[in-house]
Amino acid sequence: MSSQRLIFYGYLARLRELRTAELDVSEWEPPPVSFAALRGLAREIQLYVPSIAMLVFMRDLEPTVLRAVDGLWRLSNDITFDTVWRTV
Repeated sequence: MSSQRLIFYGYLARLRELRTAELDVSEWEPPPVSFAALRGLAREIQLYVPSIAMLVFMRDLEPTVLRAVDGLWRLSNDITFDTVWRTV
């Protein structure tokens, strides 16, 4: 794991009540584009921030929303970009 990633997770771990986060993955190489890759990333983030319930992954201004439902990360197709932050 890269040192930048560890620093990022260190910052996240301080946000003990964080429920929703948006991450821009447009510049990542390689970008996590498959559901399996995004789900793996969501699980990794959840290790450091157990309170997280929704993650919005932005890639080239296109949001992909994952929600934690009964301990599983699921793709959320019913959320539009305009309403993502209204659930907070």
